[in-house]
Amino acid sequence: HYFIKSCSPNIIICSVSLFLLFKRMNIPHNKLINTISKTTFGIYLIHDNDYIRHILWKYIFNNSEYVDKNYFIIYSLVVPIIVFVVCSVIELIRDVLFSKINVKFSKWLESVIVKAKEKLLSFVLKDNA
Repeated sequence: HYFIKSCSPNIIICSVSLFLLFKRMNIPHNKLINTISKTTFGIYLIHDNDYIRHILWKYIFNNSEYVDKNYFIIYSLVVPIIVFVVCSVIELIRDVLFSKINVKFSKWLESVIVKAKEKLLSFVLKDNA
């Protein structure tokens, strides 16, 4: 169990090595890759959420039930793909729904900051005159 914990030296070394491998690769712009990569953080947040993780792995996929089955290797390859695709779709839908809200909020916040900056600047200039 020591070597499979998320903070074990093996996991850290593998993670850093994988990061360095991809850092050195020269991958050209690809819309599909960019779309998938845009969703990966959301996928992580969805499937590793404290509330979802237990439901997902104990009730929906019940991994412990398939450990002794002949098709466990296939199961352990297919299930993460299903989770990735479903969570990716959820994240894409979330992105479409909230991107419009984010744009409106960003524009509103920018106008508030610009007005505050102008008031502060006029106050400072009036005070120095």
